[in-house]
Amino acid sequence: MPAYNEADVLRHSLLALIEDGIDVHVIDNCSTDETGEIARSLLGRGVVAVERYPDDSGGDERARDQYAWQAILTRIGEIGAAARDYDWIVFTNPDEFRESPWPERSFREGLALVHELGFTAVNFDLFNFRPIDDDFVPGADVRDHLHYWERGDDFDIEQIKAWRNLGPAEVAASGGHSIAFPGRRVFPIPFILRHYPIRSETHGRRKVFAERLARFLPEERAMGWHVQYDEFQRGEAEFVRRPEELELWDGNAVRAEILGRAFTDTMRAAAVRDGDLFERPPAVEPTLAWLERATGRPFTEPDLQALMASTSQLLAIGADADTLAGAVAAEQAVYGEAAARLLAAEGRLAGKPRDAARAAALAQALARRVPPPSQTRSFAALAFADELVSSPELLTAYARAFREDDDVTLVIAAREDGSLLDELVGVLRDAGLAEGGPDILAVPVPNGEDVDRRFDGAVKAVFSRRPAAGTLSRLPRFDDATIDELRLAVAA
Repeated sequence: MPAYNEADVLRHSLLALIEDGIDVHVIDNCSTDETGEIARSLLGRGVVAVERYPDDSGGDERARDQYAWQAILTRIGEIGAAARDYDWIVFTNPDEFRESPWPERSFREGLALVHELGFTAVNFDLFNFRPIDDDFVPGADVRDHLHYWERGDDFDIEQIKAWRNLGPAEVAASGGHSIAFPGRRVFPIPFILRHYPIRSETHGRRKVFAERLARFLPEERAMGWHVQYDEFQRGEAEFVRRPEELELWDGNAVRAEILGRAFTDTMRAAAVRDGDLFERPPAVEPTLAWLERATGRPFTEPDLQALMASTSQLLAIGADADTLAGAVAAEQAVYGEAAARLLAAEGRLAGKPRDAARAAALAQALARRVPPPSQTRSFAALAFADELVSSPELLTAYARAFREDDDVTLVIAAREDGSLLDELVGVLRDAGLAEGGPDILAVPVPNGEDVDRRFDGAVKAVFSRRPAAGTLSRLPRFDDATIDELRLAVAA
């Protein structure tokens, strides 16, 4: 994110990215306001670097007091090429907010879907928001104040500014509008770019006449760059606009238009391919590649055949989605979810909406079964809070058998009942486990949720005196009388 004197909007644009799980490298182009200070205040909290350009990177010296845009774009390309730990790079500005075209997906989640589908770049539909008064308060969220927009000009149609990190990319040649690199495959559905270049009459006059027009390099102007403010210089445009000249923002309507257009484009593409998109079955290699991207796990052709057969058999049973998902082990849920999503897409293309709906419901149910990132050590044993409260000697035996450095976690399933959790804390304290000692993780389980289903695949044993029952009955069980055998199982 390059920035020059954008302190009035910078914090909110940074937070929008950070809260979406996107790291930001800020290039402060010798700002004279609080831009640098605001960016540095978020260092370590989503902002991974703040460099003052050109001082910190040895760039074009003219950038100290002129707008050396080509040099800054070159620097953006260098930063992207060096960021090898990242799958995607996004070039954005402080007055921009980027969103996915799907109402249920954040920007980052949208990029993940693009990645999964095998595309390597994203274009953006540009929406320029215009002020209708002079009341914007610097530091406020500009999205809460500016609600009227218009489309960008012709030179803004290409906004290919998010790309897979496959190696060095050419950023400067197009003025930053169309990032080029080997293997570029642009996703056919554009994402949304909400742009707030002018926030008020006061801001517009300062930005255009004092901070932009006077700083543009003549050779870049000669290339046809930096023409977006000429209409203000010629007196042909006003900073504050009338609402009737603009469109009132309706994000749902905009997304519906974008997605509807994409669907129409897909239908047209199918029409000129003799129906291949719908009638030809998926090819093996692209399907294997898709499954690998969707799950992060490698697949072979036999794996694919077994997965699709088992998922199809589940759908043929006819039970409700949650019942079907409950029959799948937690560690297999991520594979089943991917297969069900693929079958849902195939059902839609084949004109079988009922099959598509059933597969989509199964995919959603399996997604709820995918275990979260592990918070346990290599060996996890399940215990039950109510049993530990009624039989505290179980915890006493466990505390004697295991130490802090043992590679085991006692996972305690606790119904979301405040009084029970309070009692559990007391039992832990009496057993000497409230602070220090072996690793223990208490997991609240909502009332009505099946405990077996919740922990199936997440634990390797059960620590309980209760008779074995349910899905977890296949796991080895231990209690205070067989604690030495549990120690042997952990060490194995």
